[in-house]
Amino acid sequence: MYVTTTYEKEGKMKTMCRPVKKEMKVLIKILVQLEETMPSFLQHAAMIVHQYQTITELKNNLTEESNKEIQAVHFGGARQQITLHTGVLHLRRKGNVSAQDFCSLSNNSRHDIMVVWAHLKPICKWLKNQS
Repeated sequence: MYVTTTYEKEGKMKTMCRPVKKEMKVLIKILVQLEETMPSFLQHAAMIVHQYQTITELKNNLTEESNKEIQAVHFGGARQQITLHTGVLHLRRKGNVSAQDFCSLSNNSRHDIMVVWAHLKPICKWLKNQS
């Protein structure tokens, strides 16, 4: 629990929140549940700390070649894959808003602006015909 206190410092009023201990009465059943779930919670918390430390370490050790290495693994020529381009249009018709989802498939693994526009061109054409 936190308590807010106001005090004066150098002629100015300051506000501070500080934690305070508070006695609570709980059922033993709740304490047993807490004790049972504590190990999995602590493991979860430790995993979060480890992930943040790993991400920080990876960021600190990035090189100029890192981006090329990641793209080569993800978009490598030896991979047989397709790209899904997805989106949602929110349309207002006669005062009602409806969502129209769409998806196009491509065997082109590029992700630049030209590919995005190639994907959007038929969507724009369809939208124009809806008017």
